[in-house]
Amino acid sequence: MLGDSDFVSGVFFKDFGVPVLYGTQMTVALLDNPSSSEHFGSTRVELGGAVIKIGSISLDPMPKPKDTITVNGRDYTVQERTYLDDGGFTEFKLKGPQ
Repeated sequence: MLGDSDFVSGVFFKDFGVPVLYGTQMTVALLDNPSSSEHFGSTRVELGGAVIKIGSISLDPMPKPKDTITVNGRDYTVQERTYLDDGGFTEFKLKGPQ
């Protein structure tokens, strides 16, 4: 049976996770939209944002908006933090890389 320690150990992210560093804390996250862009007419604009999901007890304290977080070796700024479903996972919308 899986428990809270499985979030911390990254068992849910073992195969597809990327390293996340916040201050001196390290965890593993699922990375979505690592390279987003928008088209304005014939011009493509790279937005450079990303969305990550981590176990809600993986970091203590958790990053908050305007904090800097390193995902897979790139620095991002936290734009938004949302606890998903029952709070077992947290989603971060990130701006960057810087």
